Amino acid sequence: MQTPSKLFPLDKSSPRTRRKKEWLSLVVHALRCAVFFLILVVAHFVHRKLHAKPTVDLPALLQQYSIDVRDEFGSDARIGSRNADDQWDIVNKDGMKLGALAQTSPQSDAFLGFSGSTNSLIALDEKGKVTSVRILMSRDTREHVEIIVRDDQFLTSWKGLDSNQVASKTDAMPVAGATLTSTAIIQGIQARFGAKTLASKFPEPISLEQAKKFFPGATGIEQDPGFPSIWQVHGGSSSELGWILRTSPVADNVVGYQGPTDTVMGFDASGVIVGIAIQDSFENEPYIGYVRKDRSFHELLKKFSLQRWTDMDLKQEGIEGVSGATMSSMAIAESLILAAKSYTRYRETRSQHQNSYSRIWKRSAGTILCVLLGCAFALSSWRGNQWLRFLLQVLVVGYLGLLQGELLSVAMIVGWAQNGIPLFNAFGFVVLALAAFVFPITTKRNVYCSHLCPHGAVQQMIPRSLRWKNPLPKSIRHVLLWLRPLLVAWVVCVMFLGLKYSLVDIEPFDAYVWRVAALPSIAIAIVGLLFSFLIPMGYCQYGCVTGSVLNYVRFSSRSDQLRWSDLFAILTLVFGLFVWWIG
Repeated sequence: MQTPSKLFPLDKSSPRTRRKKEWLSLVVHALRCAVFFLILVVAHFVHRKLHAKPTVDLPALLQQYSIDVRDEFGSDARIGSRNADDQWDIVNKDGMKLGALAQTSPQSDAFLGFSGSTNSLIALDEKGKVTSVRILMSRDTREHVEIIVRDDQFLTSWKGLDSNQVASKTDAMPVAGATLTSTAIIQGIQARFGAKTLASKFPEPISLEQAKKFFPGATGIEQDPGFPSIWQVHGGSSSELGWILRTSPVADNVVGYQGPTDTVMGFDASGVIVGIAIQDSFENEPYIGYVRKDRSFHELLKKFSLQRWTDMDLKQEGIEGVSGATMSSMAIAESLILAAKSYTRYRETRSQHQNSYSRIWKRSAGTILCVLLGCAFALSSWRGNQWLRFLLQVLVVGYLGLLQGELLSVAMIVGWAQNGIPLFNAFGFVVLALAAFVFPITTKRNVYCSHLCPHGAVQQMIPRSLRWKNPLPKSIRHVLLWLRPLLVAWVVCVMFLGLKYSLVDIEPFDAYVWRVAALPSIAIAIVGLLFSFLIPMGYCQYGCVTGSVLNYVRFSSRSDQLRWSDLFAILTLVFGLFVWWIG
């Protein structure tokens, strides 16, 4: 008599056949993922080619966006010529300069917000001070840009600042609800007016022997990579003895009788001046020699702190220079003031960047914590605990959704493919996206859709007792099955043809950016949730384009089989290559 296992074998295939199937699944799955990521790469180059046309002058952009300079500068204002600072002068009918206009692009192009960069328009008065800032053009998500436009303080906070103050502004705070976008705008504005590296008229570096005049125990000296006029002085065991502030190159344009002078100030670790010395100079002898030998002048300069040098008035302090070399000595004092001011601005800017790092890492830490919890649920038995799962859903909806607005969307995927990944500004969000793609590719689990999507979590929280018990007719289901493929086809057209359409309008995720959620996203969110009362997770099954992308690259037991979606992906890749070739 045969055993039950022989009568009903669990697996009719041989081990060799199973191994072949496993290898075939891996190969087909790898090719499928390769095609998908090649589509994103082609989308990037198509986008670059579409925007690689010659830069449009600002006057043409103003005309394109119907911006009238008379609204800012008066009824007789008109656009003049481009000046040396790459700004466009605004003049009146008599040719008198009223101010200038500047755009932050291309300097701001490298700073990505949620899904792209922003080009801001800056108006300046005749003295070079900012009178207004507005968003000229943005490739970022429409709703996030709208939050910034509606904010009463963000854009007006730059008013009254000159170029140096703009570059060193330390209190520019991102806008809540649009942190990534507003941070990128801050970076773009400051980059537009940022300090440029100067070529020193005194190219010889400060030597260790020169540093020992201030710090006899010095064993090493190192130039600050961010501010070339600062040199750190180290002692034994790499301890920091102090630092040296050099007037070159920031004050190379301060001329005494004949030329500039390179002067250094030594500060100990507590910031107290320990000495002042005159290095090389283009001044005539014997004038510079008089200044070198006048010890009383040196002692007078030493008594002031760095802060006093930053805001010093030489007349009020009674500094009149060295007899017989007044022009040379006063130029040295003015050089020290300029160097102190430049270094103070540099420290403030560095402090701002450190504060920005802190804010970004705090924001990222919360997102990364949610990602880790979601991954833990996907890989453990926690997902079977109803109460733990409910708590995770509340966290995902409240933190990732309503508070941070960090939801993956096809608009974000396309934006990152076209413009690049904002790794610094949105590190936590990048980790979320990485987990969303890596998990289905490698573990067969769609961790994002199951555990980390706020809209999916809301659908999961619908009580079973409220759900419709009768199934939908098959005819309606067949019609609904065409919805997602049509939406994906529309995404492909927008992505490769450069159509001016916001992809956030085909998904509900921007409804969680509740401050300025657009009506299409709100409508889709509401309809999708109501539909989920009829069919569990109904929106996810029939309408979610982002979910279909994640499921396409998901590894499964059927990964060895070619599907209609594979044919569509290959045609999409060919279409993208064709657009790139003829573009």
